[in-house]
Amino acid sequence: MKKIGIVTRKDSPEVTELLGGFVPWLKKNGAEVTLEPEVAQRLGEKGRSPEEMAREVEAVIVLGGDGTMLGTARLMARRYSKPPGGSSRTNVPRRKG
Repeated sequence: MKKIGIVTRKDSPEVTELLGGFVPWLKKNGAEVTLEPEVAQRLGEKGRSPEEMAREVEAVIVLGGDGTMLGTARLMARRYSKPPGGSSRTNVPRRKG
């Protein structure tokens, strides 16, 4: 998959920090990455709404809690038949140091 959307819990500094390393890694490995506007701005990237993202991407990675995961899954599966993948925010490893 080359076009990947990432949806996050917007108020999570931990997730923003994680994306600071993850987004460049995805791009280095040939992916086009789309983020929501609020998160994209913090990372100096271009953002798209979840609805725009759903039309453009092949898959979505969800980083957040249950609400973020379920809301994104509903949008992607019902409207656009896109499978979400994700991790509960409590399972995202924190960088030490």
